[in-house]
Amino acid sequence: MPTAQDYLLKLGDLMGQPVNDNALQVTISGDWKTAEAARQLIKEYGLKQKELRLLKREVHMTMEEISKAYVSQRIAVGKTVGWGAARGLFGRNRAGMFSMAKRNGITMEKDAVLKPYRELIMSIDNLVLAFDRQKAKVEAALLDNHTDKSLKETLQGLFSQTCGAGVG
Repeated sequence: MPTAQDYLLKLGDLMGQPVNDNALQVTISGDWKTAEAARQLIKEYGLKQKELRLLKREVHMTMEEISKAYVSQRIAVGKTVGWGAARGLFGRNRAGMFSMAKRNGITMEKDAVLKPYRELIMSIDNLVLAFDRQKAKVEAALLDNHTDKSLKETLQGLFSQTCGAGVG
């Protein structure tokens, strides 16, 4: 199963940017001389957005697999023979409290493991939004009949990932 770090590296490859110290800085730029070149730039931005959405779908599927594994662990708490013996020794209420603590611990562990994936999804969403902004700027320049334009947007801090926490 791919880790969040693997997906971050894949995102870096997709954007053509290196990943340094679990951080990715993306620069979206484009320049054109004719209206046709501007339309082509808009199409390229749209394709990048589709690739990003596919990557986001992959990350979601991995998150679902991880969640399912933790759900099965959580359901199994309190169902074994050992828990039956604990109920006999400590009483039903005390054993129930232990079961609840164990289930809560599993949920907290799951949340810690999924956190880097959630951060990665937020970063992908921000990047898709940045491409939308760039497309809008190019379209606005086309409507104003401007040619020979250049746009550049550097996104810093949006893609800073700490993928080592809880992910092995």
